[in-house]
Amino acid sequence: MKLRHILAVAAMGSVFSMQGVELENDSVYLMSFFKPSDQHLFYAWSEDGLHWKDINDGGAVFNAYDNSTALRDPFAARVTRNGKSKFHLVHTWGWDHPAIFHWESDDLINWKATDGTTNPESAKIWLMDGKNGRPTAPNAWAPEFFYEPEEDLFYIYWASRQTIDGRQQEVHHYCTTRDWREFSEPEVLFYPGYTAIDLTVLKYGDTYYGFYKDERDGKKCIMARTSKSLNPNVDKFDNEVNLFPTYKTLVEGPETFPLIGGGGYMMYYDKFNDSSGLSYATTADPSTLSWTQIPDSEVTNPTGVRHGSVQIISRDELAKILAEYDYTPLTLLPAADEEPQTWYYTTSKPSLTWTRVDYDPQRFNWKQGAGGFGNGDVPGGVINTEWQTSKIYLRKNVELPALTENQRERFMLHIHHDDDVTVWINGVEAFSETGYLSGYQNSRISSEARATLVEGTNVVCVSCSQSWGGQYIDLGLVTCEDAGSSVKMVSASPGERYLPGYYTLNGIKVSEPKENCIYIHNGKKIIKK
Repeated sequence: MKLRHILAVAAMGSVFSMQGVELENDSVYLMSFFKPSDQHLFYAWSEDGLHWKDINDGGAVFNAYDNSTALRDPFAARVTRNGKSKFHLVHTWGWDHPAIFHWESDDLINWKATDGTTNPESAKIWLMDGKNGRPTAPNAWAPEFFYEPEEDLFYIYWASRQTIDGRQQEVHHYCTTRDWREFSEPEVLFYPGYTAIDLTVLKYGDTYYGFYKDERDGKKCIMARTSKSLNPNVDKFDNEVNLFPTYKTLVEGPETFPLIGGGGYMMYYDKFNDSSGLSYATTADPSTLSWTQIPDSEVTNPTGVRHGSVQIISRDELAKILAEYDYTPLTLLPAADEEPQTWYYTTSKPSLTWTRVDYDPQRFNWKQGAGGFGNGDVPGGVINTEWQTSKIYLRKNVELPALTENQRERFMLHIHHDDDVTVWINGVEAFSETGYLSGYQNSRISSEARATLVEGTNVVCVSCSQSWGGQYIDLGLVTCEDAGSSVKMVSASPGERYLPGYYTLNGIKVSEPKENCIYIHNGKKIIKK
């Protein structure tokens, strides 16, 4: 059965709810996710759940109010209680921390802790720190929650490392809360007899379907279990099924979401051992535990996407998000994918002062070469200068214009690295990441480095190391154009100007244009003042 036929069958159902929200046809999908190269919250949107468009030009939209916090595995969902809707976000804290984060929002733009503050400490939920009767574990991975309206209760679940029969195992735990202030003592939700992570729950009829990753070597596949209750004291997740027994790609991070209009579901999962993003499957009836995988050729993933979640939002809600984050990119320093730039470089270890503003690379016989620097077959790379050693050091003076506050906040690196990289701006560490990318990505810099940006000369220093295989390093600098600086007002025809639903932002119809944002009318850019 071809994909278009599968989706047509899946759509032949009544409108149903997702965490208390009706899924109307005038809606879109919003994906929340993180990137290994920039561990913050990112958004992308889609009309069909398969072809995704980056929001904020691929830049982060939230950093937990601390740029040093590694925000991983974000799970966001709308919950309606007593007639009022609110978005909740939970996420992993770095790699090994016994706490998770929880945030709330009315618009998916402004996030606050439960106490109404933006204090990261207030957003932490200590789950496995061994205090006040809680279990002890070094980690709390990939948290999610399920709101059960019949109980008016949030079930929070995650994976933590435990010693079982003398072996370290990742085990799914849970706790409950009604107000995100007081929590039940964490308990084991289920243990399949082996280490398992990344649980997500779908309720269909009166049955809960739990999808998770079999973490064992030689497996790394998506499993499913069912239960009649999220409370393991009432019923336990059992009846294990391997969803894709003939699929040999190593995967993790399953997530499900309903199709707009009802009647079917989509699932995606990370291909975590390479950089090819997400793969997808669909079903018209989850109770069959039969999912049809969708060819990767029929999918367009968000840039650099990893583990996250998908929810349904209205087009008006999307328009507000796009109005907040939409901008016209402004290149301050082109990278090699646009126009190669000349850098000073050396493959010999320089002195400790090499990242200082007053360091003179010519004095120490640094060479000059055009970016990018690399060797071998590097996906997405544009090699102009060969680099074959294990480490390379780059340095360049960059002339910057005066930046507005908005441009300074959205100042990003346009970077491609293979493998580990560190970037300094004006002597201050701006970015550091291990591993590799398969193409250029926009990545935020540290607030400390952002504060050093000046009109005139700024110094960018880069180190990159590689121990085997292809290698590559190159970067540029980007920000945004302020709407009012480059677009003039264009008058519309009488009676049509600002007509509700007529104007579009990024191709999305909006019911009421927002002031000082760019809209399209008859193919021309305008601004509502």
